[in-house]
Amino acid sequence: MTVMTTDDRAVLDEFLRELGKVTVNKSSAGEAKKKPLLLLLVLAMIKHGRLRENKIQFADVEERLPRLITEYGGRPTESGPKPEQPFFHLRTSPFWELTIPGGIPAGNKKTLAKKILAGPGAFAALRPSLFALLQRNGTAREEAVAAILRRWWTPDEAARLRADLGI
Repeated sequence: MTVMTTDDRAVLDEFLRELGKVTVNKSSAGEAKKKPLLLLLVLAMIKHGRLRENKIQFADVEERLPRLITEYGGRPTESGPKPEQPFFHLRTSPFWELTIPGGIPAGNKKTLAKKILAGPGAFAALRPSLFALLQRNGTAREEAVAAILRRWWTPDEAARLRADLGI
């Protein structure tokens, strides 16, 4: 396990606090766990060296996220998994910054189209200090994974999801 400095601990604790404020859409069918699934996928990409710089392209997650949403998303998706939703709506969290050329219209609450999210110059990024910590420190990454899994999934589901993502 990697040792965490006081600064590392502060960065991680801030992320864990912000994670506690992440909202997911709820209905009679249950919680839509798309945002936490996207975060777990990003953490898996960091762990496995598939995200070397702090630029998360929609194309990086578009292939795997729909299956994860269908399998672990928490409720039926008659309209399809819609991976663009968490990629866009996670921007309401202070640790996720979405960059769209030309910007996002002020007050826009509707999910942007996939073609815009996947377009040239469009990407998401974690807060730079958080990305750097998660990239270099396995202990911090594991704490983040554990916090996400504990909050949204049962231990059995969490174990399956861990195995699926290799985290």
